[in-house]
Amino acid sequence: MTPAQSHASNHAPGTVGSSPRWTGVARSGWIPAGLVLVGTVALMRVQAEVDLRDAFVFMAYVALCLSLPGTLIWRWLDRRQSRPFLEDLVLGTIMGYVVELPSYLLCLALGAPRLGLAAPVLIVAISLATSSGRVLWRRRKVRMPLGWSWMVAALVGFSVTWVAREIWSTTPMTPRSLRSPYVDEPFHLSLVAELRHHLPADMPFVDGVPLFYHWLTHAHVASSSWITGLEPVLLLRVLTIVPVLCLTIVGFAVIASRLTQQPWYGVLGAGLLALASTLDVFGWTPSSAPWAGPGFTSHYLYLSPTHTFATMLYLPLLLLVVEILSRGGASRRIWVVLPLLMLVVAGSKSTYLPITVAGLTGAAILSLLITGRVHRSVTVLTALAVVASLVAQAVFYGGSSRSLAWSPFATTRALAEQSGLGMQSTLSVSTVAIVTVSFIIAQLGVAAGAMGLLTERGWQSPVTVFLVGSALASLGAALLLGHQALGQVYFLYAGLPILVLASTLGAARLMVGAYYRRTVVL
Repeated sequence: MTPAQSHASNHAPGTVGSSPRWTGVARSGWIPAGLVLVGTVALMRVQAEVDLRDAFVFMAYVALCLSLPGTLIWRWLDRRQSRPFLEDLVLGTIMGYVVELPSYLLCLALGAPRLGLAAPVLIVAISLATSSGRVLWRRRKVRMPLGWSWMVAALVGFSVTWVAREIWSTTPMTPRSLRSPYVDEPFHLSLVAELRHHLPADMPFVDGVPLFYHWLTHAHVASSSWITGLEPVLLLRVLTIVPVLCLTIVGFAVIASRLTQQPWYGVLGAGLLALASTLDVFGWTPSSAPWAGPGFTSHYLYLSPTHTFATMLYLPLLLLVVEILSRGGASRRIWVVLPLLMLVVAGSKSTYLPITVAGLTGAAILSLLITGRVHRSVTVLTALAVVASLVAQAVFYGGSSRSLAWSPFATTRALAEQSGLGMQSTLSVSTVAIVTVSFIIAQLGVAAGAMGLLTERGWQSPVTVFLVGSALASLGAALLLGHQALGQVYFLYAGLPILVLASTLGAARLMVGAYYRRTVVL
């Protein structure tokens, strides 16, 4: 059990297991979900100027090629008979992305990229043709509380509206906007074009040089372009963002509710992920924007499609790792899928798996020190993550650091210079120290709830060590490494969902015994 689960009340009103069984669509979560869907389509049409036909084609692709087969796969992995349908749908759709990538790459290597469509058809056919598969279509459903559905829908609706106002309105699908793209957009489009036609892929702008990059995001856009017939620029600018944004926010709410067994902490966690950011202690300078530590709902949804895509893919991996550490094991099916999930995350963004390895290594060492024996599940998890990292390093990154180097305090030195405190070469030790301490304190704004994980000897829990260790590794990497384009800050951004989950589980532990409605308010 997680630290929060071990203290959760079995009789607390509004828990997942005791949620009221409302009858009728009017009392279900379909109404807020439908409103968000209609609003999203309207915003895409008005702000991004996307043709409605294109929007509906893409929605059909997500539903039939990702959600349907992915939900069946998730149900095959998770054999519990009773859980919310939304949990299956959201985590299943993310698994649909995971399965799509290797199937598309195999078809691309064979010279038939359109055959990627065969994978979801095959999964559905197998499930209908076998008795064990047909069971996956039936589950005893547990509904989330109606208020939970409306609040999570409000978070998603706010985030989509923010994207429409801040991103789509400035980069609509118009001739004028397409002629003046964001500086990195041609680079991303060139990778998509390369991965629509070639595997192994080369750098599209340097003949004969292999493509070493976290390129699985671009492979997904290439796959969806083949299946839907839509232009890659439309997918990259507008359409791909929508399901990734929604699945990340709702997915975090689902896994936080599942781990705490209290759905309202799912709302808290999703709210922190979507809306909270670190303290902007450098707000007095206009150059502070990259350093304020934006929440998930930020311009990086568009500026860094690789980070956005990997954050979504990381959620089921984060859930499975925490549950394995809590229970001390998992089914064989989960152990089989974990290496694929780790590789897909590593190939989507290079920052997530290294900090995961750091957290798991800390959990393994602490378990050995406390119990005097090797904890099998922790050890196997750590070994899998290390092997996946090494494979990804060879396959996706060519065995090199890609300009990432050991450079202590390069991040805060650059921040000091951009804040007008002097040139990096002339900064005093005291100036760097003050900026570094301020930077660290700023990151702790989202971490307040994590203090609850340390109470009542909670620091001895492998879950606590994994979450806190991974979050510290993300901060350490951002401070001790350097990159010519300041790419090291993406380690910090990769730690956000881990830190938010730690805060959510810690808050659930701290609030044990409080009157439930008062807990919601607090």
